[in-house]
Amino acid sequence: MDDVGRRGGVNYEGCWSSAKVSVSVCGDDAHISVCCEGKIGLLSAICYVMERYKIEVMSAHVSSPHRLRSMLMIHARVTSGYATQFPVEEIYRQAAEEILLLCG
Repeated sequence: MDDVGRRGGVNYEGCWSSAKVSVSVCGDDAHISVCCEGKIGLLSAICYVMERYKIEVMSAHVSSPHRLRSMLMIHARVTSGYATQFPVEEIYRQAAEEILLLCG
């Protein structure tokens, strides 16, 4: 057990971030943060990407002040059957790359 485990913390298997998208993975779950210019249909487009990668949206919080910027906080989970075929971290990484493209 490493130092984090001894202190009762959580071992994160993967964290990635860019200026517009960040992902923190723990087990089959992930928290995805997206911040970009306000775009009509952004949440729908993100959900489409998630569906293609068999990622379930457990919850989503959307904030769009003055419609100039969209901020999304998403709790997601890879579908259990799909998670055994591919590494979970790789599934989230590929989805995050596509979401980043949506932000422009």
